[in-house]
Amino acid sequence: MEYLRGSEIEIRPMSNHDIGLLLLWINDDSVSPFWYGSHRRIEREELLRDWADYFDESEPDKGRCFIIEDRSGPVGTISYTNDSHDLDGRKDLASLDILIAGEENQNRGLGTAALKLMTTALLEGMGFESVIASTYSFNGRMRHCLEKLGFIEEGFICGIDRTNGEYLESVVYSLSNNEPRFSSISSQ
Repeated sequence: MEYLRGSEIEIRPMSNHDIGLLLLWINDDSVSPFWYGSHRRIEREELLRDWADYFDESEPDKGRCFIIEDRSGPVGTISYTNDSHDLDGRKDLASLDILIAGEENQNRGLGTAALKLMTTALLEGMGFESVIASTYSFNGRMRHCLEKLGFIEEGFICGIDRTNGEYLESVVYSLSNNEPRFSSISSQ
């Protein structure tokens, strides 16, 4: 997958040149509670350990990171991971993750536009059967965005992530390519 273009944004593959930008975004106070927890600085080595495979095309079947740009330049990142566990190699399931950096870029519909483009590319262009996204239950912006696109809340997961000594609750959403909800977002 190369470039995805919408009326408001463009999504391009992330490269090693973007690592500094991603590091800056992840350490932004408006973003950090949703990625690595609040009050915790992420260093380049940790970021590379966690994400290096997604910055280049060495393992495209595993997943890929992309930069989201609007007319002003880079505003965030979106990535997918191939979570298929089918023995015959079918692409059953992809999971999404997104970051819109800076309060000036949030609540502008950029995340919704990026999720719509990526979900359509995964389900139609790449042949995945379903897409899931999870977020912390307190992340109202992400939950609203997924629901607006027709994702269905599948359930809650408790006790997987911890920050500041407290367990966090996550909520999982899904959308499949054979559901009417998907055809309505892909044709908008």
